Amino acid sequence: MNLRGLVAPAVGLAVALLSIPARASVVPTATDSVCLEARTPEELRQRLQDLARQRVGRYPTIAADAYYIIGRSWNEGGERDSALAWLQRSVALRGGVPERAALADIWLASGDAAAAGRALDLLRGYASTSGGGTSRQQSAVRARLGWAHFLAGHPDSALTFLSTSVPTLKADEWTIRWAQAELDGGDAQKCSELLLDLVAHGPLLDPNASRLLEASVAQTGSYSAVEAEIDRRLQAWRAKEESTMKDWRAEAAAWNAPDGFRLHGTVLPRRGKGRRPGVLVLRDFTSPLEAYDSLVTGLNRQGYAVLLMEPRGMGRSRDTTMCAPYAWWGREERMRDVVAADVASGLTVLGAQPLADSTAMVVVGSRETAAIVTAAAARDPRVKGVVLITPRPSTTQVGPLRAATERLRAPCYFQTAPEEFDYTAALDALYRATDPKRSRLVDCKSAGSGPELFQRDARVRTLLGDWLRETLAAASPKR
Repeated sequence: MNLRGLVAPAVGLAVALLSIPARASVVPTATDSVCLEARTPEELRQRLQDLARQRVGRYPTIAADAYYIIGRSWNEGGERDSALAWLQRSVALRGGVPERAALADIWLASGDAAAAGRALDLLRGYASTSGGGTSRQQSAVRARLGWAHFLAGHPDSALTFLSTSVPTLKADEWTIRWAQAELDGGDAQKCSELLLDLVAHGPLLDPNASRLLEASVAQTGSYSAVEAEIDRRLQAWRAKEESTMKDWRAEAAAWNAPDGFRLHGTVLPRRGKGRRPGVLVLRDFTSPLEAYDSLVTGLNRQGYAVLLMEPRGMGRSRDTTMCAPYAWWGREERMRDVVAADVASGLTVLGAQPLADSTAMVVVGSRETAAIVTAAAARDPRVKGVVLITPRPSTTQVGPLRAATERLRAPCYFQTAPEEFDYTAALDALYRATDPKRSRLVDCKSAGSGPELFQRDARVRTLLGDWLRETLAAASPKR
């Protein structure tokens, strides 16, 4: 059985799934300060190495934290061997759950039974409530243990861990792994059921998931029934999207990125007289299409042409090489740069819309795409305003994001929320990097985060609309 192809892309949002910060405080630690100040990944790794050398004797936990972040940075840059070495140093010095999970992910990505055995040894004892963390965090550890058991040749243990943890995670990459374990365990019907559930989100483009579904159907002989069920679920998915677009009075858009990748989005044309700035909204990785309803329709009613753009791996901007956000794992650094370039192409598409002013644009990012639109805006003179909705920069991203914010020629609007407590220090630093006379840092009282805030709080919609009118008043002269 060839597992290598299945494992690497299925690792997915490896550290993000666990979501256990090395520390949860708004008071910056020594490593926080370095992360905020380092402008590039190379500078981040060098400064953290210097910090670790200075502190390892008296403050080993600080050194361990530095090693952990260095390891993550190397992995995001595609240097898995370097990541492995630094994460091993962090585990040896501190041995916390975040570094154990990150190190286990790299071993599991190899698909090697011996490496899986090392992952098992590393994670044992960290999959119960006594190991700390929330129930979701413990489920993430148990899921890793399940996959490690599978790769190590322990099918019964694998199914025990995966079947009890994956439903909590609700993550496609882990569902695919669970389906693999069910198929190898002799339950082809369960494998098919798990994979069919993924079709509710759109076509099944993960090559490994497609291969597993074909293998399970070959065992059950239910070709016609499965084919009909796929058609039914895809029709329901398309009908839901079409209904949303009809409600928005929107149109589908598609264009080629500079490298030929087919990108997609949804355009809400400007209706009225005269040209007005266009607004490009880059979807995040967790919010469904309908979550953007109040945000994009509100902007459109205010007279802006809007392009809700789907980044690579999301919505219709997917293919077998980039089937989902989890396909970014191990190349996040490169993918952020690629999608920032995609945003520039999206601005060109938006600028070609009737009554859209191609010289004055606004970009909007949410959660993990906030850093991407900021990087794009920093090098595009067409952008006259940047809106960041509950941005969640990781420790490896916050420095480059701050550097990009400093380079912005446009003012920036930061929308935060009460539950974004862990990002308070980072957001304060980002706001200080902008022009405070023109930029805004706005809180709200509503629960939730991301574009959903605009559905729950009318005040949030009003404040953003007022800021846009003020900011863009002189940016797009009347014609």
